Amino acid sequence: MMCLSTVTSAQAIEQILSTKDAVIGYHYGINSANTNYNSADWYGAMSQQGNHGGPNHARSLIYFDLTAYPQGTPVDDATLDLFGRGPVAGTGAAATVGNTGANFCVIERITSTWLDYTVTWNTAPSYTSINSVTLPISSQTIEDYEGIDVTDMVQDMINAPSTSHGFMIRLVVEEPTRSLFFCGNSYSDPAKRPRLNLKVNTNDMVESITRLSSNLFPNPVLRGQNVRLDGAFFQSVDTIDLIDTQGRLRSSTAWSGSAFIVPEDLEPGTYVPQLRSGKSLFARLKPIQVID
Repeated sequence: MMCLSTVTSAQAIEQILSTKDAVIGYHYGINSANTNYNSADWYGAMSQQGNHGGPNHARSLIYFDLTAYPQGTPVDDATLDLFGRGPVAGTGAAATVGNTGANFCVIERITSTWLDYTVTWNTAPSYTSINSVTLPISSQTIEDYEGIDVTDMVQDMINAPSTSHGFMIRLVVEEPTRSLFFCGNSYSDPAKRPRLNLKVNTNDMVESITRLSSNLFPNPVLRGQNVRLDGAFFQSVDTIDLIDTQGRLRSSTAWSGSAFIVPEDLEPGTYVPQLRSGKSLFARLKPIQVID
């Protein structure tokens, strides 16, 4: 994950750059639906008249690596910054102009995996409209859209990493002629590339509890064994989650106030214990090693 940190008194704002993107296109009468457009330096959507009488549509996919955040991490704020691109490579009434027409677009969460160097219109990943965000019509042929509120969608991504694989942008109405173009992650000016600004809950309590986590014992621990946090008792905490090294939730177990039992069916490996009170994150502890 590539990011820059701006630290405030209680929270850190992470500016995360995308690690991959791709344009997917359908052009009537041309085999573009099976063509990979990973080389495109833009992110956006368009619909224009094609060369053979039918439409020429395009959508875009982009991915930001959120695996550094354990599953369930509360997201206080998440915004997406997209910077205007103007005309893009190719011909047609949209590609040669930039933003045009009634170009309302929707950004949706991608729910299946994709590879930027192989994905096409015909192999496009699935997506969901849950917590999607609609972008208003542009007022200029080149226009920045900064501060797009994607908080709920990013929270979904962190809560369900196995079904969260980035953002797709498409026109609300895919009919010629309309388009909305932004700079992609290979655009020549790095300052114009898409970025995700993420503010998660970094309560000072989390850091202080983390310093106590060295007192978790035993560590390593056997499956089915009781693990205790010496020198601390947290009555308000009711659940402990075990998060694997990929950021995936592997178990949720009752917390007794100072101890928990490692599930017997948990696979051996390294896990980050995460204390919760209801749905609210209370603390994250240092990793434990689960062994046979």
